[in-house]
Amino acid sequence: ALVGTHAGLHHLGLSGLLGFSRMLRAAQAGDWERAAEEMLDSAWRGQVGDRATRLAHQMRTGQWP
Repeated sequence: ALVGTHAGLHHLGLSGLLGFSRMLRAAQAGDWERAAEEMLDSAWRGQVGDRATRLAHQMRTGQWP
């Protein structure tokens, strides 16, 4: 699931991605639901709109739409 998220967050660069520390901790623990929630609870969501919802779904399910 994290691979799909990387594809959606690549434009942030490494330092931007590291700003998602709670999402990364949840993903490292295999808690994909929490990682998806952390994606949606961010300023980034407001910047990318519906794309955030699609990527959070990918994080939860490991499935590309």
